[in-house]
Amino acid sequence: MNNFGSNSTGHILDQLPSSSNQQHIPIFHINKQHLVNEDYYDLNSILAMKANVHCVFESGTPLEIFPLIGQKLPEEITEGKTHQTVVPVWLLSAGIGDICRFNLPNAYNKINSDVIAAGSNSKKLEATRIVARQHYFYLLGIFLCRHTEGKRIATTLLDAFTQRIGLIISLAVDTSLKPRDLLDESEKILFYGIQHAELLQREWIRRELSHSKRRSTKRKFNQECGSFLL
Repeated sequence: MNNFGSNSTGHILDQLPSSSNQQHIPIFHINKQHLVNEDYYDLNSILAMKANVHCVFESGTPLEIFPLIGQKLPEEITEGKTHQTVVPVWLLSAGIGDICRFNLPNAYNKINSDVIAAGSNSKKLEATRIVARQHYFYLLGIFLCRHTEGKRIATTLLDAFTQRIGLIISLAVDTSLKPRDLLDESEKILFYGIQHAELLQREWIRRELSHSKRRSTKRKFNQECGSFLL
Protein backbone atom coordinates (compact mmCIF):
# COMPACT_ATOMS: atom_id res chain seq x y z
CA MET A 1 0.00 0.00 0.00
CA ASN A 2 1.03 3.59 -0.56
CA ASN A 3 4.04 2.60 -2.68
CA PHE A 4 4.82 5.09 -5.41
CA GLY A 5 5.73 3.84 -8.85
CA SER A 6 3.68 0.63 -8.62
CA ASN A 7 4.78 -2.14 -10.97
CA SER A 8 1.14 -3.11 -11.42
CA THR A 9 0.46 0.11 -13.29
CA GLY A 10 3.72 0.30 -15.20
CA HIS A 11 2.49 -1.75 -18.15
CA ILE A 12 -0.36 0.70 -18.71
CA LEU A 13 2.12 3.45 -19.53
CA ASP A 14 3.97 1.16 -21.90
CA GLN A 15 0.77 0.76 -23.92
CA LEU A 16 0.31 4.48 -24.50
CA PRO A 17 0.80 5.51 -28.14
CA SER A 18 4.37 6.56 -28.76
CA SER A 19 3.15 9.32 -31.05
CA SER A 20 1.46 10.99 -28.10
CA ASN A 21 4.82 11.74 -26.54
CA GLN A 22 6.10 13.15 -29.81
CA GLN A 23 3.12 15.50 -30.07
CA HIS A 24 3.52 16.57 -26.41
CA ILE A 25 -0.16 16.11 -25.62
CA PRO A 26 -0.48 17.12 -21.92
CA ILE A 27 -3.16 14.53 -21.10
CA PHE A 28 -0.71 11.72 -21.84
CA HIS A 29 2.17 13.27 -19.92
CA ILE A 30 2.13 10.95 -16.88
CA ASN A 31 4.86 10.88 -14.28
CA LYS A 32 5.30 7.33 -13.00
CA GLN A 33 6.39 8.69 -9.63
CA HIS A 34 2.86 10.00 -9.11
CA LEU A 35 1.20 6.61 -9.54
CA VAL A 36 0.01 4.70 -6.47
CA ASN A 37 -1.27 1.21 -5.77
CA GLU A 38 -4.96 0.52 -6.30
CA ASP A 39 -5.49 0.17 -2.52
CA TYR A 40 -4.00 3.61 -1.77
CA TYR A 41 -7.38 5.10 -0.84
CA ASP A 42 -8.89 1.88 0.54
CA LEU A 43 -10.10 2.52 4.09
CA ASN A 44 -9.26 -0.97 5.35
CA SER A 45 -5.73 -0.70 3.97
CA ILE A 46 -5.29 2.68 5.65
CA LEU A 47 -6.49 1.30 8.99
CA ALA A 48 -4.21 -1.72 8.63
CA MET A 49 -1.25 0.63 8.32
CA LYS A 50 -2.01 2.12 11.75
CA ALA A 51 -0.30 -0.90 13.30
CA ASN A 52 3.08 -0.29 14.89
CA VAL A 53 6.40 -2.09 14.64
CA HIS A 54 9.07 -2.09 17.31
CA CYS A 55 12.32 -0.54 16.04
CA VAL A 56 15.82 -0.57 17.51
CA PHE A 57 18.13 2.24 16.42
CA GLU A 58 21.85 1.72 16.94
CA SER A 59 24.71 4.13 17.42
CA GLY A 60 25.47 6.22 14.40
CA THR A 61 21.82 6.85 13.58
CA PRO A 62 21.41 10.51 12.54
CA LEU A 63 19.29 12.17 15.22
CA GLU A 64 17.65 14.33 12.56
CA ILE A 65 15.70 11.28 11.42
CA PHE A 66 13.52 11.13 14.56
CA PRO A 67 11.49 14.34 14.06
CA LEU A 68 10.91 13.22 10.47
CA ILE A 69 9.22 10.03 11.67
CA GLY A 70 7.22 11.78 14.39
CA GLN A 71 9.45 10.74 17.28
CA LYS A 72 10.82 12.77 20.16
CA LEU A 73 14.47 13.62 19.69
CA PRO A 74 16.46 11.19 21.89
CA GLU A 75 19.81 11.76 23.49
CA GLU A 76 22.82 10.91 21.40
CA ILE A 77 23.06 7.17 20.78
CA THR A 78 26.60 6.43 21.85
CA GLU A 79 28.71 3.45 20.83
CA GLY A 80 27.33 0.18 22.17
CA LYS A 81 23.94 1.67 23.08
CA THR A 82 20.60 1.57 21.29
CA HIS A 83 17.37 3.54 21.21
CA GLN A 84 14.10 1.59 21.08
CA THR A 85 10.76 2.95 19.96
CA VAL A 86 7.65 2.04 17.97
CA VAL A 87 6.82 3.51 14.57
CA PRO A 88 3.84 3.12 12.22
CA VAL A 89 4.27 0.10 9.98
CA TRP A 90 3.77 2.16 6.81
CA LEU A 91 7.18 3.75 7.40
CA LEU A 92 8.69 0.47 6.19
CA SER A 93 7.70 1.52 2.68
CA ALA A 94 9.61 4.76 3.24
CA GLY A 95 12.80 2.84 4.02
CA ILE A 96 12.80 2.96 7.83
CA GLY A 97 13.95 -0.67 7.82
CA ASP A 98 17.24 0.46 6.29
CA ILE A 99 18.22 2.46 9.37
CA CYS A 100 16.84 0.31 12.18
CA ARG A 101 16.18 -3.27 13.18
CA PHE A 102 12.45 -3.87 13.42
CA ASN A 103 10.47 -6.69 14.98
CA LEU A 104 7.40 -8.11 13.30
CA PRO A 105 4.03 -7.79 15.05
CA ASN A 106 3.45 -10.86 17.24
CA ALA A 107 0.85 -12.36 14.91
CA TYR A 108 3.55 -12.94 12.28
CA ASN A 109 6.44 -14.23 14.38
CA LYS A 110 7.83 -17.73 13.85
CA ILE A 111 6.07 -19.24 16.87
CA ASN A 112 2.61 -18.09 15.78
CA SER A 113 3.33 -19.12 12.19
CA ASP A 114 4.01 -22.64 13.48
CA VAL A 115 0.75 -22.61 15.46
CA ILE A 116 -1.23 -21.64 12.36
CA ALA A 117 0.63 -24.14 10.17
CA ALA A 118 -0.05 -27.00 12.62
CA GLY A 119 -3.73 -27.08 11.69
CA SER A 120 -4.58 -29.56 14.45
CA ASN A 121 -7.84 -29.30 16.34
CA SER A 122 -5.99 -28.43 19.53
CA LYS A 123 -4.38 -25.45 17.81
CA LYS A 124 -7.40 -24.15 15.87
CA LEU A 125 -8.76 -22.04 18.74
CA GLU A 126 -5.34 -20.53 19.36
CA ALA A 127 -4.93 -19.84 15.63
CA THR A 128 -8.34 -18.13 15.60
CA ARG A 129 -7.21 -15.86 18.41
CA ILE A 130 -4.00 -15.00 16.57
CA VAL A 131 -5.83 -14.03 13.37
CA ALA A 132 -8.77 -12.23 14.98
CA ARG A 133 -6.61 -10.29 17.45
CA GLN A 134 -4.70 -8.76 14.52
CA HIS A 135 -7.80 -7.10 13.06
CA TYR A 136 -6.23 -6.68 9.61
CA PHE A 137 -4.27 -9.93 9.62
CA TYR A 138 -4.24 -10.50 5.85
CA LEU A 139 -3.84 -6.89 4.67
CA LEU A 140 -1.02 -6.18 7.09
CA GLY A 141 0.60 -9.52 6.33
CA ILE A 142 0.59 -8.82 2.58
CA PHE A 143 2.27 -5.47 3.24
CA LEU A 144 4.93 -7.05 5.47
CA CYS A 145 5.67 -9.66 2.80
CA ARG A 146 7.11 -6.89 0.65
CA HIS A 147 9.67 -5.93 3.27
CA THR A 148 10.80 -8.98 5.23
CA GLU A 149 10.50 -12.79 5.36
CA GLY A 150 8.13 -12.68 2.42
CA LYS A 151 7.96 -16.43 1.76
CA ARG A 152 7.32 -17.42 5.39
CA ILE A 153 4.67 -14.76 6.00
CA ALA A 154 2.95 -15.51 2.67
CA THR A 155 2.83 -19.21 3.61
CA THR A 156 1.33 -18.29 6.99
CA LEU A 157 -1.39 -16.21 5.33
CA LEU A 158 -2.21 -19.05 2.94
CA ASP A 159 -2.27 -21.62 5.76
CA ALA A 160 -4.58 -19.41 7.82
CA PHE A 161 -7.03 -18.82 4.98
CA THR A 162 -7.22 -22.42 3.72
CA GLN A 163 -7.80 -23.69 7.25
CA ARG A 164 -10.39 -21.04 8.14
CA ILE A 165 -12.47 -20.78 4.97
CA GLY A 166 -14.59 -23.75 6.08
CA LEU A 167 -15.30 -22.03 9.40
CA ILE A 168 -16.25 -18.81 7.62
CA ILE A 169 -18.70 -20.59 5.30
CA SER A 170 -20.25 -22.65 8.11
CA LEU A 171 -20.85 -19.48 10.13
CA ALA A 172 -22.14 -17.43 7.19
CA VAL A 173 -24.89 -19.86 6.13
CA ASP A 174 -26.68 -18.81 9.32
CA THR A 175 -27.96 -15.50 7.99
CA SER A 176 -28.86 -14.23 11.47
CA LEU A 177 -25.34 -14.70 12.85
CA LYS A 178 -22.85 -11.89 13.43
CA PRO A 179 -19.11 -12.60 13.09
CA ARG A 180 -18.22 -10.87 16.36
CA ASP A 181 -14.54 -11.28 17.21
CA LEU A 182 -13.94 -14.61 15.47
CA LEU A 183 -12.79 -13.12 12.16
CA ASP A 184 -10.39 -10.49 10.90
CA GLU A 185 -11.71 -7.61 8.78
CA SER A 186 -11.00 -9.27 5.41
CA GLU A 187 -12.72 -12.45 6.58
CA LYS A 188 -15.71 -10.38 7.71
CA ILE A 189 -16.08 -8.96 4.19
CA LEU A 190 -16.11 -12.52 2.84
CA PHE A 191 -18.51 -13.57 5.61
CA TYR A 192 -21.04 -10.86 4.73
CA GLY A 193 -20.69 -11.65 1.03
CA ILE A 194 -21.54 -15.31 1.68
CA GLN A 195 -24.46 -14.32 3.90
CA HIS A 196 -25.82 -12.04 1.17
CA ALA A 197 -25.51 -14.83 -1.41
CA GLU A 198 -27.28 -17.22 0.97
CA LEU A 199 -30.16 -14.76 1.39
CA LEU A 200 -30.47 -14.33 -2.38
CA GLN A 201 -30.49 -18.09 -2.88
CA ARG A 202 -33.19 -18.60 -0.25
CA GLU A 203 -35.32 -15.87 -1.79
CA TRP A 204 -34.92 -17.44 -5.24
CA ILE A 205 -35.92 -20.88 -3.91
CA ARG A 206 -38.93 -19.36 -2.11
CA ARG A 207 -40.12 -17.67 -5.31
CA GLU A 208 -39.60 -20.81 -7.38
CA LEU A 209 -41.56 -22.91 -4.89
CA SER A 210 -44.31 -20.30 -4.83
CA HIS A 211 -44.50 -20.23 -8.65
CA SER A 212 -44.42 -24.01 -8.80
CA LYS A 213 -47.26 -24.24 -6.29
CA ARG A 214 -49.37 -21.75 -8.27
CA ARG A 215 -48.72 -23.62 -11.53
CA SER A 216 -49.68 -26.90 -9.86
CA THR A 217 -52.89 -25.37 -8.46
CA LYS A 218 -53.76 -23.93 -11.88
CA ARG A 219 -53.27 -27.30 -13.60
CA LYS A 220 -55.42 -29.02 -11.00
CA PHE A 221 -58.12 -26.37 -11.41
CA ASN A 222 -58.09 -26.74 -15.21
CA GLN A 223 -58.29 -30.51 -14.92
CA GLU A 224 -61.25 -30.35 -12.55
CA CYS A 225 -63.01 -27.80 -14.75
CA GLY A 226 -62.43 -30.01 -17.78
CA SER A 227 -63.88 -33.04 -15.99
CA PHE A 228 -66.92 -31.05 -14.89
CA LEU A 229 -67.62 -29.81 -18.42
CA LEU A 230 -67.40 -33.34 -19.77
